[in-house]
Amino acid sequence: PLIIAKPDVEVTTITDDDQFLLLACDGLFDVFSEEEVVEFVKESLEDTGDPQKCCEALTDDAINNRNSRDNVSVILIILNKWY
Repeated sequence: PLIIAKPDVEVTTITDDDQFLLLACDGLFDVFSEEEVVEFVKESLEDTGDPQKCCEALTDDAINNRNSRDNVSVILIILNKWY
């Protein structure tokens, strides 16, 4: 089916070592691997120090450079400000 009513859910314990939590639509993960997203976010935050700019750059790259044709929405939650 094209639309499902059940989301992917994972329960995990957040530790002091965790830096951020990224919630995103499948349109992002259609064109980025999980590892690529983590690297992108880390580099962007270290370069700009701005989570908003990071999210804008991530969605822009997914849509305009990697040609995602699905909904691309992201929410970035900083858990441990290392940058």
